[in-house]
Amino acid sequence: MTHTLNAARHPFEASPLGTSLVWLTAPIAELVNTVLTASILTDMKEARRARRDYQHLSELPDYLLEDVGLSRADVAEARRR
Repeated sequence: MTHTLNAARHPFEASPLGTSLVWLTAPIAELVNTVLTASILTDMKEARRARRDYQHLSELPDYLLEDVGLSRADVAEARRR
């Protein structure tokens, strides 16, 4: 018995051989969801860290900012980025 695959078939339909790509959809969707979630969480963590760092810098007295080579204007400019 000889089977040939029909190229016009939808990729998620079963072929004459009984194979199917349907089993790929769930893992791919899960992977995309995981990657997007990880990316969003990473962005949120970076934003939180930046806000915390800005808060710490803005609380420092001018003489300490000067010691590390920064001014109030530098801190304000970094906050706008």
